[in-house]
Amino acid sequence: MKKYKVIIDSKKCIGCGNCSMVADKYIKINQQSGLVDVSGFIEKNGRLVGEISEQQLDDFERAARVCTELVIKIIK
Repeated sequence: MKKYKVIIDSKKCIGCGNCSMVADKYIKINQQSGLVDVSGFIEKNGRLVGEISEQQLDDFERAARVCTELVIKIIK
């Protein structure tokens, strides 16, 4: 099964929640920081980094499209 790398620039996230509304199975807004959070992703230098499956790709692509700050990048 193909995997895709996702990088989310948490430093530029404003916590508006658009991404979590369209991909709520995977993306949450952290209650403490008010910023994007994805279970299983690791934080590296102000970025969340992780891999997703083909089944998750559509949701993450929708989240990337609705992000007002364009902080979600999917590497195919």
